[in-house]
Amino acid sequence: MNFFQDFKPEIKTFLIVALVAVILSVGGILLLKKIQKEKPEITVAKPFTACVSDDECIVVPAYYCCIEASAINKNYEEAYSNNPETIKDPDFCAVIECGDADLNSYTAQCVNNKCVPIRKETKTLDTSTWQTYRNDEFGFELQYPSGGKVIKTSYGPRIMLLLAEEGTNLSEKYLDIAIDGPSAHTGGLVSSEQVSSGGNLFMKEIRSGAAAGNIYDTESYLINYEGRKYNLSFTLHSGNIGHYDPSIRPKEFNKDQEKKVFDQILSTFRFTPIKNGN
Repeated sequence: MNFFQDFKPEIKTFLIVALVAVILSVGGILLLKKIQKEKPEITVAKPFTACVSDDECIVVPAYYCCIEASAINKNYEEAYSNNPETIKDPDFCAVIECGDADLNSYTAQCVNNKCVPIRKETKTLDTSTWQTYRNDEFGFELQYPSGGKVIKTSYGPRIMLLLAEEGTNLSEKYLDIAIDGPSAHTGGLVSSEQVSSGGNLFMKEIRSGAAAGNIYDTESYLINYEGRKYNLSFTLHSGNIGHYDPSIRPKEFNKDQEKKVFDQILSTFRFTPIKNGN
């Protein structure tokens, strides 16, 4: 202490100020590091979904951006999980691909250098007796259950499918196939997502429409291939159960049971060589 007292007043003042500055600087750095450790900063949304290969991507809870599932680069999992406030930002949600089911229904894949949640394929039906529809003009084929009937419409071929259960309010179910043209279905868009089936990546759109007591629930699967747009639309056409006379009201159909065949048909879709010079 005597040593310090020997300094001139102006030197003492300088040393005190310098000491306080050092203490404040060190304290500020330590505090900043603590804050950053407790809540990693999300400054740019894009790196969270950027990827080069599938093994970089993981499926994560959707938080605020989606209904159930989303996909990000696994290197950002901790930062993504620790920043629930930051990921409410619209710019962040804009780069996240969403799923509409639980996490176990998805796998994460790298598509066009972006992590996306892809619904897992399910194959449970016996297709050994199914028929094949092949279109040489537009180069594709698919299988459908025996008993189905192919008819022509102004939009393209329609495959009428047998009902899983008779005597319900379900009138008919069918598959419409449109190439490069408008779809037969223009109901309101309910949701959309990317799905993988049979080695193909489709954009799935769910639409619903109603007219004069009829309900049309449609799942459309869209894919582009060699400059053409292919649209496969599966439709359940039913009567509004509330419009029936109670004395003759039919049993309400089981939507999951009737739709089960849709995924299986989609998984058989594949592209084939185009013939006749088209």
